[in-house]
Amino acid sequence: VWSTAYFPLIYDPAAAPDVEGRLIIGRGGDVPGAFSAPSGLAVDAGGNLYALDSGNGRILKFSPDGRFLKATGATGGGEGEFNQPVDLALDGQGNVYVVDTWNHRVQKFDADLNFITSWGKPTRDLLNPGPDELWAPRASAVDGDGNVWVVDTGTHRVRKFSPEGELLGMLGGRGTGLGQFREPVGITFDPALGHILVADAGNARIQRLDTELRPMAAYPIQEWEDLDPANKPDLAALPDGRVLASDPAHGRILLLDEVGQVVAALNSVGGAPLVFPHGVAYDAARQFVFVSESAANQVRRFPLSDFAFR
Repeated sequence: VWSTAYFPLIYDPAAAPDVEGRLIIGRGGDVPGAFSAPSGLAVDAGGNLYALDSGNGRILKFSPDGRFLKATGATGGGEGEFNQPVDLALDGQGNVYVVDTWNHRVQKFDADLNFITSWGKPTRDLLNPGPDELWAPRASAVDGDGNVWVVDTGTHRVRKFSPEGELLGMLGGRGTGLGQFREPVGITFDPALGHILVADAGNARIQRLDTELRPMAAYPIQEWEDLDPANKPDLAALPDGRVLASDPAHGRILLLDEVGQVVAALNSVGGAPLVFPHGVAYDAARQFVFVSESAANQVRRFPLSDFAFR
């Protein structure tokens, strides 16, 4: 049981006041504003939070103060339905791109969560997938030009799409070399250098790519070396080039510098431990970190200053 002195609980319909920016959003369940195994997170320019409610097959939208605003979706394979979606990303117009993991596709929605389009279908060949074929994609990001990047975990590839779903290129295949991947599960756009960062979890590293899909560097992450295959770390880049990386197996969030060195780690906030932290997002305008706790069925918000720097 978490102390509400540090983390006021947010239920539908109204949000309680927070303390020094710290906040708990949601609880377990399927009512409006509740979660079952929350995963990917994203924050828009206005501070609104978009959260994937993976177990209930929904996208939830919350106001900057944590009030529940809207939800869409259900478990299924139809238009606007999901099968254990893992991640989402926003573009500059507020459109939402969801990797619908076990429907093997990407779905696009507007800022009000109205369905726009989808693309992708399951591949029958993990070694040589077709241009419109995916297998269990688990992460998405949008670059500075509005292109959509997808980590296709099952084929060990990274794919680049136009906002309409046209394949612009792909990189990878299973392996340990630069530009190869083993179970890639997270991705983010680094605005400082205009590069793409990929959580190459099976190789316990982050790979840096340019936006032409050329591999630039790889940064070993020692904290991921004993990662359980069931734990899927996520990434979120800060404007200055630092990177937030979840470490679900160890119940913490890492803060990395521009070359992948851990400069800070956080395993509790306000005295309450993080419980299987999965998705991570950053609100640059307000300097808040958002973390989804899949095992606790909630999202936490806290200031970046809560990190203890090494």
